Amino acid sequence: MKKVQRIIRKIRSEFIRLVYPFKRKGKNLTFHAGVEIYCARNIQLGNDFLIGKDSVLEADETGELTLGNSVHIGRNCFIRCSERVEIGDETMIADNVFISDTTHGYDNLDMPFFEQKNRSEPIKIGRGCWLGRNVCVMPGVTIGDMVLVGANAVVTHDLPSHCVAAGVPACVIKKSQSKS
Repeated sequence: MKKVQRIIRKIRSEFIRLVYPFKRKGKNLTFHAGVEIYCARNIQLGNDFLIGKDSVLEADETGELTLGNSVHIGRNCFIRCSERVEIGDETMIADNVFISDTTHGYDNLDMPFFEQKNRSEPIKIGRGCWLGRNVCVMPGVTIGDMVLVGANAVVTHDLPSHCVAAGVPACVIKKSQSKS
């Protein structure tokens, strides 16, 4: 049974690689069942890319979504890009992670939110990071290299390289001794 599933996954991955007009597509791409891709021409995929079941990659007409080499994305993740989202090489993204460089406006709390202008700011996630289950990364955030973001964290501001962050909002709870 596992051999059949592997063959089906390989056929699906090759179909997506051939049919979707990605801006750049590396070698050895794996797409699990139910993956949705919007505006592939604004999405760049590195080598050894893997995306789990029921995940979404969405770039607007003006967006630029770049996923480095050996990026692995878990199940039911949502990555949205209106401006720019960049995810560095060898980054792992657990299940149910939400990353979006845009959010609804909320400047006027007396006006319905859907009537307010959306706010977009680029997101950059460094090399060798690990985003735990249910993490949310909000617009305008830069996460340095080799950062572990704990499960259920909401990243609302920049995180330096070589640290562990957790909580709502995410705060650094541990720094590398060798990189201080």
